[in-house]
Amino acid sequence: MGVAFYLTKSLNIKKIFKLIGNNTNFVHIDLVDKTFSKSKVINKIDLLEKIKVMWPRQEVHAHIMSKKPSTWVNKIINYADLIFVHYEANEDLNKIREYIISKNKKFGIAITLKTNPKKILPILRKSSSLLILSVDNPGFSGQNFNFKAFKYIEFFNNLKFREKFRICIDGGVNKNIVKILDVDDVVSNSSILGSNDPVNEIANLQSVDY
Repeated sequence: MGVAFYLTKSLNIKKIFKLIGNNTNFVHIDLVDKTFSKSKVINKIDLLEKIKVMWPRQEVHAHIMSKKPSTWVNKIINYADLIFVHYEANEDLNKIREYIISKNKKFGIAITLKTNPKKILPILRKSSSLLILSVDNPGFSGQNFNFKAFKYIEFFNNLKFREKFRICIDGGVNKNIVKILDVDDVVSNSSILGSNDPVNEIANLQSVDY
């Protein structure tokens, strides 16, 4: 179970740490640019160093929402343990994967609900994790979970090589949705950081057998 947030100028890492402490299993970072979304997020890469200092025992998972992920990979490679790159990117994913692996980092593939899941199987076979973006508009927080994601989860769970990769759901996850998800990992932003008791909200999400 990971807490997700964008590397924006307004991000107050100390405040977030006071809210959640070390209770999350990993930290999930979203980077988004105009090639992928109409979101006006301005990525502050230097915040990654502070995040690693604040959460030294947790893995940092970086989700690059860009049609040109190579723009960001070099900037975050030293601070991320797992890097998700979108299948919908306009670059050679195998080359990006090879580079990430060469730096002793884990490579993950991300997919939106607009992409046929069968298309990603070749690169998925080479990935340690799969991130399913379960909202309609990438790059924006506070969206509702799109139940179309269940068809994707079912498809990927039935693959013969399913034990070779983890599935993570990102978007619209709350304590009600998480009860019916058959996945390995989930990330949440609004449900946790918008709660009156973030630590208890994390505990509720962690207590569910995905």
